[in-house]
Amino acid sequence: MSWTHTAFQDKLHTAKRNNTILLVIIAKRFHTVIVEHASAAPATKQTIEESFRGTSTRRAYDTYQQQFEAILQPHKTDTALETASTEDCTDFFQALYTCGLTARTIDVAKSALVAYFNSKRVYPNPAQDSIARQYIVGLQKFNKKNNVDEEKKAHPLTVRELSTLMNGLSGLHPFVESLLRLLLPVAFLGCYRISEVLNLRRNDVQLVSDGSGRYLSVRLRWHKKPKVEEDCQIYHLIDETSYPCLRVCTFHDEYLATLRASGSNVVSSVFVFPSFTIQQGGVPRVDWHRALEQSTLRKLICEIVNATPNLFI
Repeated sequence: MSWTHTAFQDKLHTAKRNNTILLVIIAKRFHTVIVEHASAAPATKQTIEESFRGTSTRRAYDTYQQQFEAILQPHKTDTALETASTEDCTDFFQALYTCGLTARTIDVAKSALVAYFNSKRVYPNPAQDSIARQYIVGLQKFNKKNNVDEEKKAHPLTVRELSTLMNGLSGLHPFVESLLRLLLPVAFLGCYRISEVLNLRRNDVQLVSDGSGRYLSVRLRWHKKPKVEEDCQIYHLIDETSYPCLRVCTFHDEYLATLRASGSNVVSSVFVFPSFTIQQGGVPRVDWHRALEQSTLRKLICEIVNATPNLFI
């Protein structure tokens, strides 16, 4: 089909006009994006520097800094903490050692003081002085020379002790009891770290039945992000029927039955062992999107051990 010159000019004019409108729309949207980014205040230098340390590290540093201030203030009243000397730092380290802290923990306390004085722009840093470093190194050498065990090694449970420990769960709330009955044999059979067990999600644990029998398939993630599935390793925990305390598949069924009885409808992305708090009346309040805290687990086990006779662990 042939166009006349006038029709061609009209088409060209329309195309230019549409192109101009498109450019105006793009410019307005680009301007909106710029305004939105400009309205968000940028993070401060201090915020970015503090993000280098994790939450637990910052919490530990704050604790040691407060302890240092509590020990120093009675001896130097009405004196700014920034004026502390290297001798004050080593006296603080000695006080921690007298309280039973290990050389490794005291070294963390030293790092906390270094970070504190750096934040206060105190130069030279008294916690980084050669005398402070010599104290830490000397403490390590002293412990090594005198065979002081720095590691508080965990007591390796026997099957009998585990059975006795699990018998002490009967007085707990049914949800807490079934949770611990599954958690303990999973950790025992798999020889997992506490953090590895507590970070398990529902889609990481699966009950499998095949020609070889029943087993619990457990996938340990090596990455903190739950969506990363490539970096993981799968373990098969066999249902040890010869030991009642190691029937991990049975305890898995009981745990799921307890959840169904309570009316809990949980998705596959939540934690297997969620965080909970005991409310008035002894009923737990469960947060499925948070993992059970290690401190909560240790407290529960310590209470059971203390209440169980003939269990010296």
